[in-house]
Amino acid sequence: MTSHWLSRRDWGKFLLAAAPAKLTAAARTCVLQNAAIALSVAVDGGKVVSRRLSNRLTSETLDLPPEEFALEFEDGAKVKAADLKAEVVKADAARIEFLFTGRGIEVLVRHECPSGKAYLRKRINLRQTGGEPRRLMRAELENWRGVRRDWKSMTADHLKYGSHPIFCDSWWSGIEFPVAFNEYDAGGFVLCSRPGGRQIGSTWLALRSTVTGVATPGGVRDAFLAYLEDVRLAPPRLVACYNSWWTLPKVVKQRDNLALIRELRDAMHTPHGVFFDIVTTDMGWSNPRSVWEIDRSILPAGFDDIRAIVEPAGGRLGLWMSPSEQYPPVCDYEWFATNGYTVLRPDSGCGKYGVSLADPRYRSETKAALRKLIRENGLAHIKYDGFCAIEASPHHGLLPGPDSIEALAEYSLELLQASKAENPELVTEPTYMNSFYSYISPWILMHSDTIWANGGGDCPLGIGPAPDYRESNTNAREYHIFTSLDEVWAPQNAVHYFDIVHVDSPDGFPNHAAMAFGRGRFFISTYLNPKLMSQEDWRIYAGLLRWARNNREILRNTVVVPSRVELGEPYVYGHWLGSRGILAVRNPSNESKAFTIDLRKAGAPKRLVDAVCYTQYPYRKGIASGLRAASPLRVDLAPWELLFLEIVPRTELKETVVLDARWYRGRAGAAFLVPEPGVDRVRVLAPGGGESTLRVTPRTRGLPEGRVTSQEVRRLPESNWLSAAPRRPAAFSFRYPAVYGSPEIDEVRRKGRVEKPTPSVAFDVECSVTVPRGTEGKVLLLVEAAGRQFLPSLCRAQLDGVPVPLEGSDSDERVGFYMARKDNYWKDMLAYETNWSWYFCRALPGEHKIRFSGKAGNPNPRLTVWAWAEQDLAALAIPLKAACSEPAMPQYRAHTEREGVRFSGPA
Repeated sequence: MTSHWLSRRDWGKFLLAAAPAKLTAAARTCVLQNAAIALSVAVDGGKVVSRRLSNRLTSETLDLPPEEFALEFEDGAKVKAADLKAEVVKADAARIEFLFTGRGIEVLVRHECPSGKAYLRKRINLRQTGGEPRRLMRAELENWRGVRRDWKSMTADHLKYGSHPIFCDSWWSGIEFPVAFNEYDAGGFVLCSRPGGRQIGSTWLALRSTVTGVATPGGVRDAFLAYLEDVRLAPPRLVACYNSWWTLPKVVKQRDNLALIRELRDAMHTPHGVFFDIVTTDMGWSNPRSVWEIDRSILPAGFDDIRAIVEPAGGRLGLWMSPSEQYPPVCDYEWFATNGYTVLRPDSGCGKYGVSLADPRYRSETKAALRKLIRENGLAHIKYDGFCAIEASPHHGLLPGPDSIEALAEYSLELLQASKAENPELVTEPTYMNSFYSYISPWILMHSDTIWANGGGDCPLGIGPAPDYRESNTNAREYHIFTSLDEVWAPQNAVHYFDIVHVDSPDGFPNHAAMAFGRGRFFISTYLNPKLMSQEDWRIYAGLLRWARNNREILRNTVVVPSRVELGEPYVYGHWLGSRGILAVRNPSNESKAFTIDLRKAGAPKRLVDAVCYTQYPYRKGIASGLRAASPLRVDLAPWELLFLEIVPRTELKETVVLDARWYRGRAGAAFLVPEPGVDRVRVLAPGGGESTLRVTPRTRGLPEGRVTSQEVRRLPESNWLSAAPRRPAAFSFRYPAVYGSPEIDEVRRKGRVEKPTPSVAFDVECSVTVPRGTEGKVLLLVEAAGRQFLPSLCRAQLDGVPVPLEGSDSDERVGFYMARKDNYWKDMLAYETNWSWYFCRALPGEHKIRFSGKAGNPNPRLTVWAWAEQDLAALAIPLKAACSEPAMPQYRAHTEREGVRFSGPA
């Protein structure tokens, strides 16, 4: 097989060169083409003798093997296109159809060229014309063997059968179904299906369609995402979905469920006037001895009582279910077996108990149950969780092993289709497709509104130690999101990752929630326990949701600029609509950082000129003016700071912006500003082009300084060792309506906790620190241990020779799990898995000596010291004589300015 390049001047020669030179007079060459792609197929003597494909964006032409397909049947018979007689049955500007006949079968191959699109689609239909029906075992749907390129695809799937595009720099191709058995290497590829023994009779059977697309060099991902927009089931809808998992007990009780929904309404809708679009009851509502019926022994009123609360607040109900009944607490497998259903055992292929979707009775009753639940409860969402993707034993026409995979996937999609048939507006959430347990595919979007795109599983345990653990949680989620960009290609508005999980401690919610909105999520999965939420937390969430709804059109378009978040590198999510941009920029580290954003990488349009940049969250501050698409944009980030930047052309500015200052709207519309350090004048930009300059008194930046002057670590005798317990889940989860920190939770935490002595050391760390005038200082010691087990520590501190109280936090007893294994896709994360304790003390302005002394239950602790200086800017406010609108986003600690440094000195 060969390939060559054509100049655009020579493109017209393609039609002349489209067929081989040696064709008979009866030969026929058919061409499909549009502005981006062209296909030529030549038929001569009843055979396809050539196929040629051209990328008109790059002027590259490929000669493909002439084989349109190859089939393999259960009896071992193999049929290739060359074995049959081919004839052209239709050829026009939109499609070419070839009929292949012989060997007792007919195969209809249709190539389609959508107008204005950079891809072609191929459909194959098959039927038998004589003899006994046969079972189809394997189908080669597209053959590019011999087309040498640096072909790649996705490799994260646990079961290597997820359907993903095979691609190189300017070409991509794939099967339009979530399962595929493709093969590829540098020498070419084959797109394969294993239909699981589908019976071929006299009626046409449609095989899986394939699609091939083209792109400019380096643009193949964007080209594929553009194609996905054409074929996805539905356009993105912004939906905030509350889910009760980790909050309600695993077996739901009417009293608890009702109390939870009332608390959500009273905390969010009553004071703020907005509410979740969907409120979903997760596992624990179903009768274990039924096929998806409500357990009336625990929910005598069903969902009528909570529906009467949710719908008046503007929400709808949702439910969890498990396609393969894989969760023992809510499924009685002996009952299912006794009643004649096909029960799966751990040795059945998928490693868990379950009920087979290949059992036609179970599948039919499940679809009927879903439709009834949706109809009777007004459901607007189903979460489908838990699926046996492969089975080892044949039954009900299902073949074993790999031949079961495609059929089981088809059966699982029937549940989504039944749900949508009952309520076309229902939001589907198939979490059962994921790389770490089965497989994932962008083509699930042809059947579902959302993709649960792995991203660390339910909740990844934190990396990058933060005093507020939720920031570390966000780091870990971000790490997995960035890896998932190469695990599945899908638009950010279609994927979700359980982006908000706030169920084990009360701190750090606002930025954690804001980052979820900043990613451009349209399915905002929200797992929170209201017992951990303050009024401020609810104000922030409600404000973010209102803002997202008002800005859904710009949030629909997202560009991710990832970083080595595990190393503390800042990163960006960019959203653009026309010349307006919103950038979410986060510093995932404990020290201040200056970060320069490449606007082009963040998606800025080439036509962007004379733009203004200012922050909208967590405060308003003017950053820059006169920006172009190629301008570098520098932002100064405080430790763990998340900024939402608004970028808009000066001519389109709709509110007052104060450059080089924060500004605030006070009571009765009065405005105030606080200039940035070192600034002696600020520019006030008004809508409509007006501008003024205000002279101000410069102030100094409150940057702390610090150094470790000495550090000593001593091994302790065994008699002085600390005791450690195996890693345990959070005691607070699944215990609503218990209160965080209550005696009840303390008793749960103590119960069953078995501690054993662990090799320990004593440590002394002496530091000098300078806290700037006008700030409050905080000195933070991190005691960190590599690995997954939480190892305890103790610490005390002296400030200038006087004992001082210590505050602290740690990573013990957190919700979540680790994804990395030595042999899996996420193995590189093992190096960043640690557990930790923080100790910090307050320090007034001036120079100080600090000594931390203590024990660590780890022979090799990592000891690191930081200093923060925080200033309350409210006292520095200057009146601003300008119109000041209400902030578009909720403001969070808007008057706090923080600087952070890591201490130098002995390691």
